[in-house]
Amino acid sequence: MPILRASLHPAKTLFMDPLALPRPDYSHPYPLGQVYRPVLPTALWPAEQAAESDAVANSEAAAGLKEALPPQPNAFWAQPFRAEPVRMGDFVGATALGGVVNFFDWWLNPHGNGTHTECVGHISKERIVLCDCLTHFAFYADVVTVAPRELPAPAPFSGRDAVVTAADLQAAVQGLTAKLGAAAQSSPALASPARASPPLALVLRTAPEAERRNRHWTGTNAPYVEAAACAWLADQGYDHLLLDLPSVDREADQGLLAAHHAWWRYPHATRMQATITEMIVVPDALPDGRYWLHMQVAQVAMDAAPSNPVLYRLGD
Repeated sequence: MPILRASLHPAKTLFMDPLALPRPDYSHPYPLGQVYRPVLPTALWPAEQAAESDAVANSEAAAGLKEALPPQPNAFWAQPFRAEPVRMGDFVGATALGGVVNFFDWWLNPHGNGTHTECVGHISKERIVLCDCLTHFAFYADVVTVAPRELPAPAPFSGRDAVVTAADLQAAVQGLTAKLGAAAQSSPALASPARASPPLALVLRTAPEAERRNRHWTGTNAPYVEAAACAWLADQGYDHLLLDLPSVDREADQGLLAAHHAWWRYPHATRMQATITEMIVVPDALPDGRYWLHMQVAQVAMDAAPSNPVLYRLGD
């Protein structure tokens, strides 16, 4: 009988009958990435830009921004993503301005401008780049919902923080695992080895999608994840953490980045294969459960790159 490896991760390789694998439903993709919409010169497509500005004027004013921007998320005081046509002599890289092609320069910061995936190179002293760390792009993922809990801010800060705690995250993951196990016992169709195998990714939803799409996080002391929660997930064998927040760490934490260090175990036992994907939006239509995940990431030799992870439901 033919055999198939269920996972490319060396520590989680299973052999199974390929006919027993649940098939992803590729007819209904659920993208988690937010669209990178640039600020463009006002002379380009003015009607489209005016419509976008009108649509977001109220939210931009509420965020205290000096000018209306296209709908795009923002974090850590990053400049808005913008694009401009290349100009060289008589050449202009914009068909709207009479050019023969659109040929634009981009200015963006993935960490602050949208959904992005990062590797340990984000915090390491050594130069480590994402395309050397993320080498497998499709695997099983668990989606769990955990609401941040209001807690006193850590010293020396004052006030209250919204925190995803280790206890709450552990309860959600273990609850989902128990639910999947019970479903497998009650239905032979759900008892395939693939459904029982450990997933490599955890997708963390902390709020409905309307509260996370195109959110301006800068200066808001956004919710974050307790370092102990990241350490626990690493201990469970998850290699990829995806969440709808701008960071696993507090916006201002005096440079500790405790959750990042706990997740990657840097620098003493660095998990080179592990990644974090931030500022995703999980569709409300997707209940907590197990899915098939495709990591669509730009191949850029930097610590992070824009990404669009896509989830697919698993068939019987």
